[in-house]
Amino acid sequence: MILHIELCRFFTACIENRIPDLRGRPFVVVSHINGDRVWALSPAASRLEIYRSMPVREAQRRARTLAVLPADMQHYHAVHQQLTEVVSGYSPIIEDGRFGQFYLDLLQQPQQAHNTASRLLQEVHERLALPAAIGLGSNKLVSRAAAQKAAGQHGIVQVLPGNEADFLTPFRLRILPHVDRRIAEALRALNIFRVGELRNMPENHLQELFGKTGKWLFLEARGQDFRPLVMAQAQQHLQEGWHFASATNDFGKLSAACNTLLNRLARQLRKRGVGAHHLTLTAIYGDGKYFSRSRTVHGYSDAEERLAPALQAVLESAVARRLAIKYLGISLSKFVTTRQGELFEQVASSKRRQLTTALDRLQDRYGERAVSWGRQLG
Repeated sequence: MILHIELCRFFTACIENRIPDLRGRPFVVVSHINGDRVWALSPAASRLEIYRSMPVREAQRRARTLAVLPADMQHYHAVHQQLTEVVSGYSPIIEDGRFGQFYLDLLQQPQQAHNTASRLLQEVHERLALPAAIGLGSNKLVSRAAAQKAAGQHGIVQVLPGNEADFLTPFRLRILPHVDRRIAEALRALNIFRVGELRNMPENHLQELFGKTGKWLFLEARGQDFRPLVMAQAQQHLQEGWHFASATNDFGKLSAACNTLLNRLARQLRKRGVGAHHLTLTAIYGDGKYFSRSRTVHGYSDAEERLAPALQAVLESAVARRLAIKYLGISLSKFVTTRQGELFEQVASSKRRQLTTALDRLQDRYGERAVSWGRQLG
């Protein structure tokens, strides 16, 4: 089960916790970037028809006793860090969201997951003294929607597997990950305002209107969300580098060095049980100038053959200057756990996976020069 936790009304609740006299009073928070508009507001201010992004002067005209406070980013970061410390004790697979929000893969069955959520909610109340809500579901979309429903009662809402579509029926369209403002406006023009109404549209009709996004809308309206949890961890990337004895523009040598580095990184990914979604190549030329270029990996992978196309593209950009290179570095980032089943980009076949595992063991035991892929030979 996926757990989504959020601290309710994060910004205003943090202020009320520090200034108890503001509880029940209308007040707004303004950001340090755009201080003339409302950034966050208390429930009492909301009841006075004040809303986010409203000009502060207009808000003050509607409520003469309105208190206007600056955002305290240092305090918000401190509270978020406290929440990080709490949730870290409940799962090794955590995605850090916005202020006061996290996704956790509990790796548990529904009943166990609910018990864990209860313990987490109690610990948050005891340590942070802030209202929180928890949603439990089979994926990120459903767990987030469940947390939104739980926010009013500061409790837990769990959606059991098989009930996702019915649960999402009354929600507004913007709950769906692929519904942005443009798509929402287009659907409203068709008198579609709720997820349940969207679910009645045929898949081919949605694809005619929105292209590939239409397929995702069709699935999300049925409670299916294939986004993996992007892990929040101390080390956000893996990196390897290669110093050449003398600067070279020999593409064969450069390509062999890159593939050797890629093999080292892929082995580290497999040991961690994660796949990468982002690759960056850095190069230093003989004249001392610096090059850096990034590419998104198709899917999430720990396999060299899946990572290689992104590497090849950026390497070709690096050598386009036709100058000798004295250093190459590759870094991988945006990790997800390989446990996330069909969400993870698999290698071509089980036999290929077995071969990769065998090579990893040989390299770990005898060194990377003992056995390697042909593309690593210079």
